Amino acid sequence: MVGEGDAYAQARQALQNVRRSVEQLGGRLDQVVRTRIYLADMSHIAWRSTPA
Repeated sequence: MVGEGDAYAQARQALQNVRRSVEQLGGRLDQVVRTRIYLADMSHIAWRSTPA
């Protein structure tokens, strides 16, 4: 597993895997309309709010 305990590293790896798969089928990542990410544990996400 890539980046155990590191949600950012895992998300980057997942997107690289998607990109590789899309390109193998002759597409490009900018042609992808939607992706979904499912979390097993919400405590792994650090939500940050930016001041207005």
